Amino acid sequence: MHFRDFISSVMFSVLLNLMILNLIFGVQRAFSSQNLNEQTLELLMRPSIKKEGKFLNYHQERNPTMVKGFKLMWKFLFSDNQRKPKQKLSVQPVNLEIFKQNSKDYLSSTWLGHSFLMINVDGYRLLTDPVFEKKVSFFGPSRYNGEVPIKPDSLPEIDLVLISHNHYDHLNKFSIKALQHKVKWFLTPLGVKKILVNWGMPQEKVVELDWWQSWNFNDELQIVFTPTQHFSGRNFFDRNETLWGSFVVKGPVHKIFYGGDSGYFDGFRGIGQQFGPFDLTFLECGTYNVKDWPDVHMLPEQTVQAHLDLGGKILHPIHWGTFNLAFHPWNEPMERVSKAATQYGVRLATPIVGQSVIFPDQIPNEAWWQTGEQEEMKRALNY
Repeated sequence: MHFRDFISSVMFSVLLNLMILNLIFGVQRAFSSQNLNEQTLELLMRPSIKKEGKFLNYHQERNPTMVKGFKLMWKFLFSDNQRKPKQKLSVQPVNLEIFKQNSKDYLSSTWLGHSFLMINVDGYRLLTDPVFEKKVSFFGPSRYNGEVPIKPDSLPEIDLVLISHNHYDHLNKFSIKALQHKVKWFLTPLGVKKILVNWGMPQEKVVELDWWQSWNFNDELQIVFTPTQHFSGRNFFDRNETLWGSFVVKGPVHKIFYGGDSGYFDGFRGIGQQFGPFDLTFLECGTYNVKDWPDVHMLPEQTVQAHLDLGGKILHPIHWGTFNLAFHPWNEPMERVSKAATQYGVRLATPIVGQSVIFPDQIPNEAWWQTGEQEEMKRALNY
């Protein structure tokens, strides 16, 4: 690791672990899915805006104080709250044949932990925010659900890699370099292309997109980059200098939504109005904190609301069960999202790492995160 990369990694690790960056005004509402009025939708669908070299969210930002930051640092370093499982989690070997299908009427996904997915949309192969390394930054947390159950060299040719933003748990130098010769195109937010090029990626393989900008892989596959409520940065000095967002993927038969990282906002309704319904939605449900950073990551109940806003058929929660990045118990996100999904009739996909979803009938839905906790409790009670 070069010295500059080391310093950037250290600085970002502090930011990542503490989550003391800008907090953005969010919206919470009852479970429903009402269309935005024409004026609100028109305001929402504008391109990204920069002010003094920094990209902005749709709503005014709130910045935490330095004192608050140090309090969060202390809490993160010296509190536990079952933020990691006490036993090894189950991992399933990846069935590459599922990913390699060439059918024009086919949709599958394989969860590799956090926000890393292998997705086949009507015969086109995609990866989202690939991170093969166990540790994403020098002082940052390591994966607690084991190694990624597939190596980059084992993958077939990849049509697209979708990068939602430049945070270390979504944009990993080792992984990008390992995939360079297997991937036809990398799609990134504005400003992120430069990072990939600096890592040795040919410029012609990277496409930068602004919010609401579309890009056609060919006559059958279209990608639209859509907004989220989040932020960017890989050190103390580049906050919000690159954009962040989500992706609509429209194949000849199926349509999916990959949400990246986001707090809840009315953008989900706008995206649903413009591009929904979706066969599968991949939405974050972990790394939330209602007190300290309520607006840059969704609460699990808001994950279900966003799925309803988007017009999703099956919800696949992501961004949980992999890295220790928040104060809540490791399995709390799935307990809460499952309860909300049951209450509002939302169908969930809950694969273990390495397991696949094949739309519409092969949808894993076991509450596997509960089994480990029950076993832990039994051992603690000497059963």
